[in-house]
Amino acid sequence: MLKKFFGFSNNLFVNSYKLMGFVVLSAILLGIVSYLTLSLFYLFDREWIAPIILSPSSERVIQMNSQLVQQKYNRDKLKVERITLEMQLNLIERTIAVNSEFQNRFKSAVTSDLQAKQKELRGLQSLYAEYRATKKQVVEANKAFERLNETDLQKDLAAGLIEEEVYVRNKYALSQNISQQISYEQKQLEFESRTIELGRRIEALKALDEKLGRQTPANGDSSSYEVLLMEQEYQRSLLEMEELTAQKIPIEKQIALLDSSLTEYDKILGTITLSPYYKAMNEKISIAFVPYSNLQNVKAGAPIYGCSLELIWCREVGSVRQVLDGEVSARHPMFSSDLRGVMVEIELKDMAWAEEKALHVDSRPLLI
Repeated sequence: MLKKFFGFSNNLFVNSYKLMGFVVLSAILLGIVSYLTLSLFYLFDREWIAPIILSPSSERVIQMNSQLVQQKYNRDKLKVERITLEMQLNLIERTIAVNSEFQNRFKSAVTSDLQAKQKELRGLQSLYAEYRATKKQVVEANKAFERLNETDLQKDLAAGLIEEEVYVRNKYALSQNISQQISYEQKQLEFESRTIELGRRIEALKALDEKLGRQTPANGDSSSYEVLLMEQEYQRSLLEMEELTAQKIPIEKQIALLDSSLTEYDKILGTITLSPYYKAMNEKISIAFVPYSNLQNVKAGAPIYGCSLELIWCREVGSVRQVLDGEVSARHPMFSSDLRGVMVEIELKDMAWAEEKALHVDSRPLLI
């Protein structure tokens, strides 16, 4: 009986050992077959993508945030520089406009002053002519009166021909005539001096008016100090305009260059804000690495499939939104070799699928 029991136990142990060995061997064989199957699949498949989860703490997101801050700082710095240059340009243009208005009004003022002085000279000459005629008459009358000298008056007074009061009045009138004649002479000198002064000023204004009309520098001799000061002021205005006009050209070129640079910065910032790395600054999002060998099968809008057991039990879990610019490198999900490719933005129904090492685009793998 005991012998039978030991024989049964021995057979049971041997059979269990064989069964365990078969199970272990089957598991090893299944693992080898699975590994070979996965290796062959990923060796020839061109529809796999490697998902990546982006969050505000991701290295690429932090780098993008730093780049965005730097680009905004550079753009704002250029804007401040452009505003400064624009203010300088506006000030130059206003100064040029003021000088231009001054020059136009200066020309009008010279012409008006010339006409006024010519009119004044004609009036003075007419008045001087009348004055000389009146003076002639007065001088003749005074000469006739002067013939009654003081000696004759004294004789008439001594002879009783005139009264003493008449004698005093006549003597006073004689002295007044002499004073009046002296006054007429002084007045004539004033007329002549004023006429000469007006003539010199008119000639100077004529010369200046002609030069302004020809738009040539007024560098000839002028007989009027006042006109020379006017010319100097006008020349100062011309030189200032020339200097400011010369300053405008480089400032305008600098503003044009700044506008071009600002446009480029706006493009860069626009590209950054459309990047998924920018979106990941505030929330978690999912992207995926696509090697160049698979890129032709990855299009915007293509469905994405995820498998619960490697290559089987697969279902649609999302879609491709867009292919992103810029080359990146990543490891192969199966062979751990470095690959070159690009990133694509994907939209998943459940973010848990972004934790898988690989997803599949366009169709289920092995059609299962």
